[in-house]
Amino acid sequence: MIAKARVEDLYRGTVTVGSTILIEYEDERPATRVLPVLIAGSRALLFLRMGPSLNYTFSDAFMGVTLFTSIPLQQGSSGLVKLQSALADVLGASNHNDTIAALRILQGFDQLGSNTLGKVEPLSNSNDPAVALGAIAVLLNTKSPVSVEQLREYLSGHNGAAEPVALVSIGSELGQIDDERALASIESLADSRYLTIRLGAMHALRRMKSEASATVLIHKLDDPDSIIQYLAVITLAEIFKKQGEYSPSLHSFDQKPLDYINLWKAWALEKQLAPE
Repeated sequence: MIAKARVEDLYRGTVTVGSTILIEYEDERPATRVLPVLIAGSRALLFLRMGPSLNYTFSDAFMGVTLFTSIPLQQGSSGLVKLQSALADVLGASNHNDTIAALRILQGFDQLGSNTLGKVEPLSNSNDPAVALGAIAVLLNTKSPVSVEQLREYLSGHNGAAEPVALVSIGSELGQIDDERALASIESLADSRYLTIRLGAMHALRRMKSEASATVLIHKLDDPDSIIQYLAVITLAEIFKKQGEYSPSLHSFDQKPLDYINLWKAWALEKQLAPE
């Protein structure tokens, strides 16, 4: 199957703006493989690569096509700088779906300019959970303690029963935090009712390896999720440089979790670190 697309703007490459390109859907098995969706007459941001037939193919099955109502044209820049500028301008528009799409793509940028951050920051206070959490996910990419506290404050006031989809990427970003100035916020998030957030917080605590978190980690030995329990065990072992039976592999822990949990609880009582 071949799709035709008219190029309205270009971020990288040698295609002429205004020209038509051919995009080839590769015939790969199994037939259930996820493929990007192009809709006739739609406008979209495309991530493409040149295929063996000299037609374009999608560079990523999940991010190859992102539909937009409008993407403001940019002048005087190119590459990721130009793309980031365009996405930042999208945030200033009123289209809800465009804003969500732009935030999702901005999460993948390693560096964000001050102009972009200035447009993302106000969205973190949005009444729309999808927008607010999407903005917070972008801000977490800066790994700043302020962004972690923003997440804690937002979730403390969020009353939705269902787990928002945006929390999946937020949990991943949270797990990359290693700034101990965010320790108190991370410890609080380790008790979140959302599993993805608890997992992200536990990975962050493991990165920090702070003895100050010992009581919190002992408390997490009783978390209802077994992966959280294991992360508590292994993080305690790494912080206090305990080996052998105190530091099991995940496989060993799964065989007899209560043995390892009770061992650490006994150690905590001896060290007077048991949570109140």
